[in-house]
Amino acid sequence: TQIWPIACDDQIFFVHNSWVSTSYIEKANLDGSNRQKLYELENGGTVSSGAAYKAGYLAFMAEFYVTEKNSVSHKDCLLAVDTETGASTVIFESASPKGSATDIGSVSAFFEGVTTHGFIVKTIETGETPDIQFHKVYEIPFDGGDIHEITSFQTGEMQGRPNGSAWYYLKSCLLYT
Repeated sequence: TQIWPIACDDQIFFVHNSWVSTSYIEKANLDGSNRQKLYELENGGTVSSGAAYKAGYLAFMAEFYVTEKNSVSHKDCLLAVDTETGASTVIFESASPKGSATDIGSVSAFFEGVTTHGFIVKTIETGETPDIQFHKVYEIPFDGGDIHEITSFQTGEMQGRPNGSAWYYLKSCLLYT
């Protein structure tokens, strides 16, 4: 089990993440008093580390595994939870074909943070071998506009992080002499 706090203007949120019991989010006053369960993940979902607060919503990536007979499918969702009502909305979803995370075509999504314009999500798709991976970085606008791809690359070509109004990256180069 993991627990991490997210402090906002006049509230603090505690994300309780577990692989053996139900993951949930509590809200409380800044001093930790008046704790109330805000949201509970359904169907055995777990919360990936990292969350962001924006205009009355708490956004985080949740991971779900669905077992059907002898196969397992995987789905990652960027969820926005209303900090007053606890209602949730899926704002980005990435699903994988049935099989393991190292199978060709399996996709995982990661919450990378925020810019001044929107949430940043990176997906990684497994190629012909597990060491070949295709990355795509998306921005999901706060205003509800269309999701758009910022960049794409293969493993080892670049690393990046959001800051301010952009997603900054360091591109790897091979130098031959």
